[in-house]
Amino acid sequence: MSRTKPLPQSFVILIGTLKRKTAMQTILARWLPVGITLLLIAMATSCGAGTPKTVPFSFSELIDHPALYNSRAVTVNGYYFSGFEISALASALVQSTFDPSNVTPVQPLIWITGDLGQAVYQNLMQQTNTPSGYPEKYGHVEITGLFQYGKFGHLDAYSYQITVTQAAIIP
Repeated sequence: MSRTKPLPQSFVILIGTLKRKTAMQTILARWLPVGITLLLIAMATSCGAGTPKTVPFSFSELIDHPALYNSRAVTVNGYYFSGFEISALASALVQSTFDPSNVTPVQPLIWITGDLGQAVYQNLMQQTNTPSGYPEKYGHVEITGLFQYGKFGHLDAYSYQITVTQAAIIP
């Protein structure tokens, strides 16, 4: 029958030391996950501070595949048109049948909500001889905002909407 020899005292001390956490290990164990989480949040929110700039989509890409872009930030170029009961983005403007010196937007339209900003709004073209009697504003713009697919605008007549976060006139 064999008996095991007890470990030398130096091994007992070494094992005891390894089992105890040092103060630094305790701090790291508690705060490292918190620090990593905060770092990841900071990195995710600071990339391109403000509204993230997206690559411009073509107008037809949004209209042809609305479910793909639903509830996503998009940037799109088009022709903004506003007047009585309309605030919309079109792929083009054509000559109006009401007054040949006026323009009117081409269907389909994307309802535009939110603020274009004073600098943009003041630089839009204006036509005053309109069927409603109210002035209409229009211009070539680049709009960034939240794209949505559903029922929007006056009398829910629009299948698409962009809530504007940034806008600029395209010369």
